[in-house]
Amino acid sequence: MTEIEENMIYEDRDRLLRALRTNAEDVTRQLETDEAARGCAEALLAGDLDLARLHAGRYAALTREPAIA
Repeated sequence: MTEIEENMIYEDRDRLLRALRTNAEDVTRQLETDEAARGCAEALLAGDLDLARLHAGRYAALTREPAIA
């Protein structure tokens, strides 16, 4: 294997690792966002406005969108 081929293999590997890492971070963020939204909805259904505000604040921080509760 030539040095150029070896470098190409390492570059491909590094690119794939970055893509996997980014994908894992996106999935984690989406799960956290879904959990915050669900928590807010459940708290509202239970009539716990303080807890709903807490979850809404978490949702807003994760999505960078205002949440109203």
